[in-house]
Amino acid sequence: MKEINQPLVPNSKGNDVANLQEALLFLIKNNVFKVQRAPNKPTQDDLKLLAATIQREHRQALYGKATTEIIGIFQNQHGLGDNLKGIVEVRTAKVLNALLKELGAFSDVVVNNDPTRTDITTDPFKDPSDGKKEKKYVVSGQILNSNGAPLAGFIVQLFMITLQKEVMVGNTVSNDKGEYSIEYKNQTRTDPDIQVRAFKSGDEKNVFRSTVKFNASTIEKLDVIVPVGREKVSSEFNRIVNSISQELNDVKFSSLREDGQRSDITYISNKTGLDSRITAMLASAHKLGETLKIEPAHVYALLRAGVPATENDIKSVSNDDVKTI
Repeated sequence: MKEINQPLVPNSKGNDVANLQEALLFLIKNNVFKVQRAPNKPTQDDLKLLAATIQREHRQALYGKATTEIIGIFQNQHGLGDNLKGIVEVRTAKVLNALLKELGAFSDVVVNNDPTRTDITTDPFKDPSDGKKEKKYVVSGQILNSNGAPLAGFIVQLFMITLQKEVMVGNTVSNDKGEYSIEYKNQTRTDPDIQVRAFKSGDEKNVFRSTVKFNASTIEKLDVIVPVGREKVSSEFNRIVNSISQELNDVKFSSLREDGQRSDITYISNKTGLDSRITAMLASAHKLGETLKIEPAHVYALLRAGVPATENDIKSVSNDDVKTI
């Protein structure tokens, strides 16, 4: 891959277009694009579809609709403006090249033992023929509960472990299928010992770990298993509260309504992409919590366990029952 040239415009063709598309696919693979929740865009599925279409356009070296759309998304997310119509001009090319360089997309490799001649390569697992020892490694896998169900939204961290210290060398977030992928550099003289750790945002005290992979090869697969029952409802509660809080401004959770006059639950659900039942349950937990002087997180846990959302039903739950929830 070479540095991005400019200007590049929609409906054009050529090697520079093909090079741009390789760069865009590289950025998608490395999670540079911010994923949104429906109805906002781009969702994870939107990016997957765009990547597949860009690959088809790449075969023709054609600056088509998918390439134009992803460039527009990139420009919006990086504050370059929304009036460029998908054109790669000076500023866009500059930001693209800076990101690509930071992610290690460009690396000079000696060609045919001629030190005066170099090409650009993006093969992350190719040993440079100039004798450099540093290689790029990748580890991927899934975050699953002990029943095999995928867990989305977990913060995933990769640690390189030595006798005296542990160093985090990469992080990401598990997708809707519980999948993650982290690319990292090994600057040690031997193959590294690595471990993957995962936790829910807001619940950093509950960290779940993979096995330690000693002498890891350049491509490894490590899953993290979360015991059923350790997937804390409290962390789900905090995650949803944080997600919705951004849309409420000064409105209290307990004042959310869904009736003939107001459709707060529907609005919040559509805005955040959350299931309307979960949003309604959250509102009920805050209303009941205020009335009964109970932490809304505890009420939410009871509602998630199937306890009806009435004052009498919540008060009737015994201490022994609470411990099993």
